[in-house]
Amino acid sequence: MNPIVYRAIRSAKHSIFDKEKGDTLNELERNQWLSQDELKNLQLNKIKKLVSYAYENVPFYRRRFDSIGLNPLDINSFEDFSDIPALTKDDIRNNLDKLVGTHIKKIDLKMGHSSGSTGVPLRFYMGANLKVILACLRYRKWYGYHPGDRFAHIWGRNIYNDRSKTNRIADKFIRNYYYVSFHEISQKELFDVANDLIKWQPSYINTYVSTGYNFAKFLRETNLARVRPKAVEVNAEKLWDFQRDFMEKVFSCPVYDMYGSNEIYNIAAECEKRQGLHIFSDLRYIEFINDNKPVKDGSLGELIITDLENYIMPLIRYQNGDVGVKLTKKCDCKRTFPLMKVEGRTIDVITTPDKRYMYSVFFEKLFYDLKGVKQFLVYQRALDRIEIYLVPLRDFNESVISRIREMLENHFGQSIQFEFKVVQEIQNEISGKYRLIRSDVPVNFLNNIT
Repeated sequence: MNPIVYRAIRSAKHSIFDKEKGDTLNELERNQWLSQDELKNLQLNKIKKLVSYAYENVPFYRRRFDSIGLNPLDINSFEDFSDIPALTKDDIRNNLDKLVGTHIKKIDLKMGHSSGSTGVPLRFYMGANLKVILACLRYRKWYGYHPGDRFAHIWGRNIYNDRSKTNRIADKFIRNYYYVSFHEISQKELFDVANDLIKWQPSYINTYVSTGYNFAKFLRETNLARVRPKAVEVNAEKLWDFQRDFMEKVFSCPVYDMYGSNEIYNIAAECEKRQGLHIFSDLRYIEFINDNKPVKDGSLGELIITDLENYIMPLIRYQNGDVGVKLTKKCDCKRTFPLMKVEGRTIDVITTPDKRYMYSVFFEKLFYDLKGVKQFLVYQRALDRIEIYLVPLRDFNESVISRIREMLENHFGQSIQFEFKVVQEIQNEISGKYRLIRSDVPVNFLNNIT
């Protein structure tokens, strides 16, 4: 459908039949320009309301708050709120039904799950929230998207196969949505998708980082790099500079990063200035923690996230396993949402014997311009042992390994044993995500290593 016609119909529908959506969108638009004091007051009021609800209605939180002698009326500041123990993934696994309000019929809820980056998938209950859904429109507007524009969703896992053929046709030709899963896709299907997108020419593409990067490589290698969106939005995993640079060359457009998870959607996103991820402070409250204490802005810590809108299965001070930095600078776009960057997961951190932490960006910079290496994986098996897997290019030789070993030993000293393994392929995870680092010595920033 013509985007202009679609938007006219959608606008008329909202103004006549769905005033709530229009009002919510207007509220979301206003919130991004609130002062810092207004944003903090909004967050604290939402925290108080959520904590009171959880205590009165959710068995898990009633028991937890009682065990530490906490009355919801005691929460009068962010410091008071930080006294609540963090919610871990094991807490969710062991108390799934007790995390849902007693008045909610679980049969009416949808069961969600995470991709299980640590090897153990996480199940949780989900419910629709208008504000969170419409927040997508807010941040996508930052890079030029408007409802009705042709939008291609290219995912790395199989989530759309349950849609009927009728819905798929309506998606593409009426709603201007194109869905495709790269889960176990064949080469013939890849060619079909590429040619289909060349004919359809989406204005915007939404994809996993690895999926979009690999699709861009396929388009380049098969001389089919003729998909020309206005922007590409990536999510679900850390975006590396080499991936952004390559996708921007193949698609001839900017690539925008977005941060969220299956448990908590729409946490932060880049705006048109791309100077960091804007935290959606009107919807989420994020703490950056190390050794169970808040870190200074500009310092790295583990993320503790509270979903301020989720009353189905409240996630209060949720320890999601990611690490990041709240940036000190303000964005040139003038929006007041603070900036952050995500460095990866706690299992994407190398811990040294002398208690230093090394993050993926260190290895990305080390390998980025290294000739002879197509792909790499750094795997910490023990505190003093690291395996490095290398996928070679044609000009690879033993001198490449010698150079890498020298750089690593200059940085780490002799305290870590490095073992190099040359392989033909490094498999993505089951979720379709690509990792540069994996560690069997995960860091818990709430309880620092001793």
